[in-house]
Amino acid sequence: MAFTHLPKVQQNFTCFAIVCVDFLKIPLKDILASKIRPNDLYKEIQSCSALTIGKKQLRPEQQNICFLPPPDIPDYNKFDVSLLYTLIRNLCSSLRPTQGWGNEPRETDIKIGDDIERLRLLRNNTYAHAESTCIPDTKFEDTWKKMKLVIQRIKTFTNASTNYEDELSRIKTGTFEHTTMESYKSKLQIDVDFFKDYELKDQPEISIEGIGRLSSGGTAHFKANINNVVSSEWTNYWEKVKGMTTEKLILHDKKYTGSSKTVLIIWHVSKEDEGFYQASISQNNKTYISNSIELQVAEAFYCRIINFRGGQFSWIAHSFTG
Repeated sequence: MAFTHLPKVQQNFTCFAIVCVDFLKIPLKDILASKIRPNDLYKEIQSCSALTIGKKQLRPEQQNICFLPPPDIPDYNKFDVSLLYTLIRNLCSSLRPTQGWGNEPRETDIKIGDDIERLRLLRNNTYAHAESTCIPDTKFEDTWKKMKLVIQRIKTFTNASTNYEDELSRIKTGTFEHTTMESYKSKLQIDVDFFKDYELKDQPEISIEGIGRLSSGGTAHFKANINNVVSSEWTNYWEKVKGMTTEKLILHDKKYTGSSKTVLIIWHVSKEDEGFYQASISQNNKTYISNSIELQVAEAFYCRIINFRGGQFSWIAHSFTG
């Protein structure tokens, strides 16, 4: 069958797909090597519980190529983008991005960790075009220019094992057929699916528990359970939702004495305290909200006997609002 060139917009998509699958691992490999020598990688992984146990531990196929006990030495050239990003994120604390891992950098953020996140976002944005397999020329040239600036900054940080510019030029000037595009589209999807799974596991989890129905004058107790969060990096707060209004609670108010970021105590509840209560955590532009518990306050009653005549009681019921 004759070789058929792709239309330009599909050529653009294929270029970026090849960059994401084949090229990005080269600067990431150099970054990892600049921080951890291959013969030290085993002990570094061994001392990082996040990589050896729990939800985000390395997959068996990853361990088979990177977690090699001495005298075996891992070959960084065999690591793909997913593995390299995971190792850098968990083992290279000094490279933490300005806005934190998994967050989009601001334009003025130019630390090496910020550029690693820009490469991650490049991969996500490329995959967003996978269904149509088309990237318009203007968008292609603008994104390519920004990517080259990122790569140039990374080159100054690492002892580059490859001429990054030459590799990018070779990809950009290449001509590809439909089978090449489909092959790299599939490879890109596998890579993106791994990152989505990884990022989901890393996503903060927040829920609250407590009893929502009390008698007037009682004390409400709610507890927040928060996982996958470094407390110093997030802001925790309690909220009350009533109708269309959401109120951020002021915990130093006497009403909430003894409350904290993870515990909410409401003293002497009354009808005014009714509503839905929830806990929230936020960092930068991200906010995660727990489930809500509706606080319902039942009025307490007592009876006052006012008369006793002929074996019959007369009484009046009073509500007790505390």
